[in-house]
Amino acid sequence: MFLIAHVPPPMGNLVVAAIFAAIVGGAAAIACHFVAPRARHRFPRATTIVWAVIAISTFAIVVQTRATDWAFRGYFSFKTPRERLQDHFAEFEEQVSRDPEIRNAFGNLAGDSAVLQSLATRGVPRLDDVTLRQRARLMGALLSRVGDRACASLLQRATPTESDRTEIEQAMVKLEAGFVSEWMQVLYKTMLAEVRRSPIPAISSEQMAAAYQALEAKIGVDAARRVAAGLREGAPVSECGWVGKTIYEVAPTLEEPHATVLLRFMAQGG
Repeated sequence: MFLIAHVPPPMGNLVVAAIFAAIVGGAAAIACHFVAPRARHRFPRATTIVWAVIAISTFAIVVQTRATDWAFRGYFSFKTPRERLQDHFAEFEEQVSRDPEIRNAFGNLAGDSAVLQSLATRGVPRLDDVTLRQRARLMGALLSRVGDRACASLLQRATPTESDRTEIEQAMVKLEAGFVSEWMQVLYKTMLAEVRRSPIPAISSEQMAAAYQALEAKIGVDAARRVAAGLREGAPVSECGWVGKTIYEVAPTLEEPHATVLLRFMAQGG
């Protein structure tokens, strides 16, 4: 159900497409040699012309058509890596909108991008521990590649701008191919958690205090105080971004249950 985001270099696309075109064009030239020998003697350049026309046509078809782009998962395309990434997410939304549970819950609105994005946001606090840690690993990789402003928007601490979206997409493109596929899997689980109204695990004040002490022991008193300040209402966007990067980098390295408690605290809005 989920796509793997192949992001090959554009030059690689052109080279492979050229090889593909040469093979097809060469096969056509050989066929012309045996099928129409008289025409070959009468028009000695016919074979070369046929080879060239078919090869060029094949090259153009391979790199331009949407059907080929779909069949080869983004290879043989003049699309930029960012455009292919956007295509993958568009197809992901289309596939998710056909999920029986989501469609039963929202009917025709299941295909609405805003509805799906809202599900993917509201369902985060409902994730089970395993998926929560999986999401944290992906978030850590992504947050480490964006600035504080984009980081804060990913954490729902700032309204995302077009610049933020571009920066996040560029970061995803630079990550390994399996990242986007795994990210989509987590998004799908998050949507289903919200649709199913999975219970939100509670965090006690004692658990939070112990987790904070574990974090403080790991990063030091000053950094821990900065984390606490950055989580307060009205904290600067830059501080929110720094806090997010710090927690998603450090929390997974803590002992349990402190790691999961901190991650769940962040998932529930910090």
